Amino acid sequence: SNFVQPFLPFRLRIKGIHDLQFATHSEWSANAEMTSEYFPSIEFASAAATLRDLAQSPTIGAQIRLLAGVGTGKTRFVLEAFRNERLSPLLLYTSAYNFFRSTLFTFIAREAATQTIFLVVDECDLSNALIIQNRLSNYRNIVTITIFNDEFEPRQAKGFVYQRIPALTQEQITAIIKSYGVSKTDAERYAPYAGNSPRFAHLLGLNLKEHPTHLIHE
Repeated sequence: SNFVQPFLPFRLRIKGIHDLQFATHSEWSANAEMTSEYFPSIEFASAAATLRDLAQSPTIGAQIRLLAGVGTGKTRFVLEAFRNERLSPLLLYTSAYNFFRSTLFTFIAREAATQTIFLVVDECDLSNALIIQNRLSNYRNIVTITIFNDEFEPRQAKGFVYQRIPALTQEQITAIIKSYGVSKTDAERYAPYAGNSPRFAHLLGLNLKEHPTHLIHE
């Protein structure tokens, strides 16, 4: 099985390689934006299972691509979907900027002969996604998941598998705002300002908690 060596990120750390510019799943989980309480969408369980299934049944040259607007929870969705004791040790998280400015590709390409790797590349626009696709298309054991802040792309590139991000309901947005100690009435009043964005809901909740007298005037 390709899952017999589940500690690639740690082996790279032990080797003293410091310029690879990646985070393990646990390190990624500790990022400030990833530590707030998670409010999964109604469809989270099925969408996360679909993502994991796609990642574990890769097609040579295929890349899983997640597109959605700013603050809609794309990155957090992938993090939570891979919060799995068997899969999380196989994951490396980076940004497109860091991926192209480090030697990470060289090392994962070498390890991919015997090791499954889930490579999550954030802030990855279409042009960068295509370059990554060309570089990794022959490595069946490297499963690439790219994320970008856009609702759609002008063209859907061959070999990309697009994964939909399940949206939060207004009730769930309200629950996020309420989690900051905001009253139910105020949370329901201001939830529409966040749209379906969990990030904006957290910002609203924090603002209403810290500045309760500076509410948005309608």
